[in-house]
Amino acid sequence: MVGQQNWKYPVIATNGEWNKLPYPDDPAYLSGTAWDITNDGSMICGALTYENEINEALQEIGTIRKPCIWERQEDGSYKLSMLNFPLMDPTNLKVQAVDAQFCNDKIISGRVIDNTGLRNYAISWKKDTEGVWQYKELGIDALYKKDVPIPQSFPLQPKKVNPMEYFTQEDSVNYQNDLERFARGELKKNPEFFQRWYISNLDSLAAYSEASKLYKEQVELYNKELALYSDSLNNCLTGDKFDMFSAVKACGGNYMIITYRWRKDGDRRARESSPSYFNLNDGSLIVKKDLFGLGSGLSMNDYLFYAAPVEIPYRFASVYDIRNNKETTFHEWVKEQTNGAIYIDPSEDTGEGDITLIGTIQTSDDGNILCVFFGTPKVSYVIDLGKGNLKTDAPKNLDYEEGLIKLHFSWQDPAGVSELGYSTKGFREGDGIGNEGKPMTGAIQFTPTDLKPYKDQYLNSITFYINRKCEDADRVDTKINLAVFEGGKRIVNQPVEHINENAWNTVALDAPVLISGDISLQVGLELVQHDVDEWPLGVCLYTGDSGKSDLFTEDEGKSWETLESHGFNRRWNIFANISEEKGVKKATDVEGYKLYFNGELVQEYLIKTQSISVNMPDESGVYTVTALYSSGIESERSNDAIYTFGVGIDNLESDAWGTVENKMLYLNRPFENVAIYNVAGLILGNYSSGETEIDLSDMTEGIYILVLDGGETGKEVYRFAL
Repeated sequence: MVGQQNWKYPVIATNGEWNKLPYPDDPAYLSGTAWDITNDGSMICGALTYENEINEALQEIGTIRKPCIWERQEDGSYKLSMLNFPLMDPTNLKVQAVDAQFCNDKIISGRVIDNTGLRNYAISWKKDTEGVWQYKELGIDALYKKDVPIPQSFPLQPKKVNPMEYFTQEDSVNYQNDLERFARGELKKNPEFFQRWYISNLDSLAAYSEASKLYKEQVELYNKELALYSDSLNNCLTGDKFDMFSAVKACGGNYMIITYRWRKDGDRRARESSPSYFNLNDGSLIVKKDLFGLGSGLSMNDYLFYAAPVEIPYRFASVYDIRNNKETTFHEWVKEQTNGAIYIDPSEDTGEGDITLIGTIQTSDDGNILCVFFGTPKVSYVIDLGKGNLKTDAPKNLDYEEGLIKLHFSWQDPAGVSELGYSTKGFREGDGIGNEGKPMTGAIQFTPTDLKPYKDQYLNSITFYINRKCEDADRVDTKINLAVFEGGKRIVNQPVEHINENAWNTVALDAPVLISGDISLQVGLELVQHDVDEWPLGVCLYTGDSGKSDLFTEDEGKSWETLESHGFNRRWNIFANISEEKGVKKATDVEGYKLYFNGELVQEYLIKTQSISVNMPDESGVYTVTALYSSGIESERSNDAIYTFGVGIDNLESDAWGTVENKMLYLNRPFENVAIYNVAGLILGNYSSGETEIDLSDMTEGIYILVLDGGETGKEVYRFAL
């Protein structure tokens, strides 16, 4: 636990005692606060307050608060470091404070208090490739209009004339004597307000008069400039604001909950308050304008907690289910989550006795533990929803193959099951393929080459998607069998007793199939019965592997055809689940997966399959994958898959094939075809005339892939840099 002691010192509580964290040995240092600490205690974030030179003309404030971190050393002590931060706000005036409030091992976040304190916004820090924390200002686009320039020159306020600068020595003595008399009650008028009366020298009095006259003209000019500045500033403002003083950490520091106040119906003064949050991974702002209240919490399974109404002290808690676009009261949500084991009677939730909350529900990352503040009497509660034993196992055996321009990843689910298939798991309800009520079988195929890594393992279950579109009263029900063929000969004919329609199904084989690895395998579904208006077998778009991803037969496997040959550019939503041990069940509570490279997310979207192809990076690093469970919990990371730049694809320089010099490619002999790609996989040049000298002057600096096709001698792939 971290915090502040005696209004001055940043501290950490260890072994039941508070200990001061390092703070600057600087006369300008005033105080420090430790805001947050990582789960492992390796880093603490906070802020230090310093005296700041007062400059009335520039409207600089008397103090400035700067963000900092403390990092734990090998001996257990902490080392203080300052973070980079913006010195100026968007209007080019000095900020009041920048606070590093929340942290995990990858992201630090907090708030920027602007010069006025009225247009505060969020900030986050991430490490660059050299390990330096770099900041990114967040939410500015919500405060300032995109295409309207922000004024950058605040008018300088003229310095007020000081009568004491015109005093003679005798004037100063008289002034000090009268101050003492006023303090004793001998004078009724305070000399501080009548300093000009003490100027006795006529020349000094005239000079003071002229200076005062000039000051009045300067003030008049300043007021005009200030009005123009204010008009220009108001023109670029959206009128929206963030309540950064009630920001809350969520999802382990990957999100920040704030209350967003937005201008209502163009009215300059009227505003609505909506619960909102920053996704700190990409800096995006999500505003729920259809909800009204103060944001207070967010769980990893996408429940947003907020309190309303804003206008009165007694605010009632609500919960918004982001995934299902559903809003409910807090007590009904708790009842639903605990199957009635915990129930807050709404009749007692009136504001006259105990009420559910005054604006504060915060949640653990997995949404299992809730911290709730009740109003009368003022008591805090912890609610345990009883979901603390949820699975968090990581995916297993992450591996990849290196292609020409991409890395092809695959992994096992947390149960150790490999998922083989060709679908992207994309679907639309009711969109599939049928056979006008007649029997047919759709299947995907794996060759001996595909199955070689799985030799002597077991096909234990099949995952598939079944559609339902027809709702007629006389609709013929869909009936299917699991169908597995080995080398075209059917070896599995298993009826599926219960089908979840418009949903994914995973059905275990009664007799798991031992994979020989020497013969092809066709895995699919037999449509035994379906309505003529129904298209039960789920598909996804595109047929990149036609002949393997889109087979079907109408004669029990005696002959096979492809969907592509019948004009359907589709793949079956079918997967074969394989594991080393017989009868292993697939992890059906996994929503999807996230792939990381050197700790950074590779894909923003959730990966639904257990495989993905990504562009080759131009640096060495480590890939890992995590599983996101339906509970909202993200698992620990899998084993490391280490990628070494330059291995697998040779560098061209100094090789027997040729060289690159002065933006020219020189080949030692002609080839049937020469192709050049960028690292994103886009072909930049295709040369088939047997050229041995290729001009690269049109290409920018970067990394490129060269594919040399020697015909019968095969292809060679090289990497070169310009």
